[in-house]
Amino acid sequence: MLRNVVFASATVLIAMTAPVQAMDTGDLAARAGFLIGAAHYCGVSPTRTNYVRQWIGTQLVAAAESRQAVHRSDDFVNAVGSASHDDDLLVRCGAITGAFATLERHITHSRLGHANHR
Repeated sequence: MLRNVVFASATVLIAMTAPVQAMDTGDLAARAGFLIGAAHYCGVSPTRTNYVRQWIGTQLVAAAESRQAVHRSDDFVNAVGSASHDDDLLVRCGAITGAFATLERHITHSRLGHANHR
């Protein structure tokens, strides 16, 4: 199972360079799930990861009109986030926490922009 997660993780990291327009909700779910799970693995607080996880889930449901994409994201979060530090999972925590912080900033700006348009 862990080897599958490592393979999926590498695939997700490589695919992160794809333009957003080319992604479907399944791809976005996998990428977001990996990032959130890896952030948890790298020590980002559960409060922060849960907040982003809920926000991403809401966006996925809105985009896909289905909870299937959320379940896909949750699968990645759970698999990567629960990996033991003794396992074969190798992530660059500096890059992961930096990407996670960038995502948090985007969420904050998105929410502020949405609030200003009300």
